Amino acid sequence: MPNKFANMRYFLWLAFLILSKYGNSQQVSRTFDKPLIIEEFETQGNRWESRYSAIELLVIQDNVMILKRITSSGFSVAIPSDAPYISKAEIITALKFSTNTPSTGGIILWANQTGKRTLLLEINEKGKFRLKKVSEFGISIISKNKKEGWVKSKGFKKDAFNTWSVKAENGIMDIYLNGKFQQTFSDEEITSGRIGYFVNAGSSIQIDFLRINGTSEDLITENNPDQNSEEIKDIVQLFRSKIEDQQKDLNKLQQDLAYCKSKSGIDTSARKANLDLTRKNTELFKKVIQLEQELEIKKKRLSYLESMKEDLEKSQNGDLIINLTDLLAKEKKDHAETRILLQKLTDKNTELQKELDSLKK
Repeated sequence: MPNKFANMRYFLWLAFLILSKYGNSQQVSRTFDKPLIIEEFETQGNRWESRYSAIELLVIQDNVMILKRITSSGFSVAIPSDAPYISKAEIITALKFSTNTPSTGGIILWANQTGKRTLLLEINEKGKFRLKKVSEFGISIISKNKKEGWVKSKGFKKDAFNTWSVKAENGIMDIYLNGKFQQTFSDEEITSGRIGYFVNAGSSIQIDFLRINGTSEDLITENNPDQNSEEIKDIVQLFRSKIEDQQKDLNKLQQDLAYCKSKSGIDTSARKANLDLTRKNTELFKKVIQLEQELEIKKKRLSYLESMKEDLEKSQNGDLIINLTDLLAKEKKDHAETRILLQKLTDKNTELQKELDSLKK
């Protein structure tokens, strides 16, 4: 009996290995021998739209194309103006990511004329990758993985150009990294379109070369060559329109900020009045403190005189009592006047403080 169970476990283990191997093996066996695009990035040319702004950067220098999204929102795309509309192809490109900060981007697969339906092979600076679908229903992740669809690659080299390859046919895509097979994905809805690059917010990638291979029968010729350039512009424009929408609110805020700064610099009279009131308020505050101190002294003196009055009233010297009574009355009068003056200064101080607060607002 133990041998029977041992043999069963062995066969189950062997079956698992076979299914694991062939369940995620290469599915595209076609040979793509017709070069459709060979790009070494020697010159800027007309194939790529040069960009240089505070939002994004696309430039070719030292035989490398740099695509960078500078802002912390939106994304940037680059599609060659002569990109063929294909359904089956082998895409080979070398990408290098900045490792100083988190950076994501990758390859656009099958972008259609409207720019609303495409597949994205997204890669990060650690070499992980995933496949995303963009459609009129939103963005979804095709690669099924517990960690938001990210798949760990095999053979990725940090701080270096890594060669990514995609062999695609009939909605099936085999992914390779540096010549090593990684994983197969499939999608039956989006199976044809144009190839390009994208980079997410705050990210940048460098592209060393691009090769797209196919066969003559794989080219979709629904559109004549004269329309290609205009269609590419439409795709890029539709991609970038989403970015422009996100920038509108930012631009409005920047305009409001500039207006506030200009008003702050122009309204010098209000600023001068603010300074004058602040100075007057400080002087009044000092005077109030001084009067409070004097009032405290007079309170003590009044208390002393009242005590003397009580003692003298008990004595027989009436003239002295009368004189002291007059003196006490005078002190009380001075005390009352001091309190009135203090109240007036306090009210004035409060009024100036309110005016100062209003000017500050």
